Amino acid sequence: MCEHISRAVTAHTGSSLSKQNGKLFVDVVWYNNIRMIVEINNSQRIADIKDAFHAAYPFLQLEFFSRPHEWGKPSSITSRIGEDKLIAEIRTVQGVAAMEIHSWHTTGLVEQEFGKIFGLYIQVFRRDGSDWVQTAGTDTRTLEEQNEAGRNASQELMDGTNHSFNRENPA
Repeated sequence: MCEHISRAVTAHTGSSLSKQNGKLFVDVVWYNNIRMIVEINNSQRIADIKDAFHAAYPFLQLEFFSRPHEWGKPSSITSRIGEDKLIAEIRTVQGVAAMEIHSWHTTGLVEQEFGKIFGLYIQVFRRDGSDWVQTAGTDTRTLEEQNEAGRNASQELMDGTNHSFNRENPA
């Protein structure tokens, strides 16, 4: 059924599809808004999920952690989990589950929902010039706003106009 729906969506919207480990990831563009449907199972690797998210939001990335973090607070870098780990090895909620991610969702909401639905502790990072910074201090911004801020910071770096010293602290 998911394959049928995905083909219909692709035919009508020009969306992009990718299949990883037998599961379908759908990135759909509706009036400049992105909707991403993520289905996670135990046979996937962290890298699979990170790649799908990064394809939808090229100036954002997900990092996975062994412990949750509080709203608006950064994750401890020492608890970051490598990309080669299987989801089965790190999740705290078992079973196959799916989640819709929209461009108007806040980064804080996406982080919380990953914990509730999948039992995975994530932090959204944003491109800031040549660095990646945690979005912890800006959890109320939408994915679209965060991605645009990353795009602008990267463009400023390429143009040689990035003189910002006010960076978020990824502690």
